Amino acid sequence: MENKEKEIMTFEEALDFCKTMSKSQGFYGRLVNSMEEFTEEQKTDFKKVLKDNNVRDNMDLIFLLEC
Repeated sequence: MENKEKEIMTFEEALDFCKTMSKSQGFYGRLVNSMEEFTEEQKTDFKKVLKDNNVRDNMDLIFLLEC
């Protein structure tokens, strides 16, 4: 059995997931609005947060944002 470790979530993947969640939760709608206006520096900082917190999938992102 091959053990492939998932790669760290990208900014674009996180934004897409937040867009999906924004349809049911206002928190994610506000987050999407902010993320869509991020500067390149803010995107780089956000990617570092994803990496530092080992965010690899949607559940990891939810735990990071909500816990």
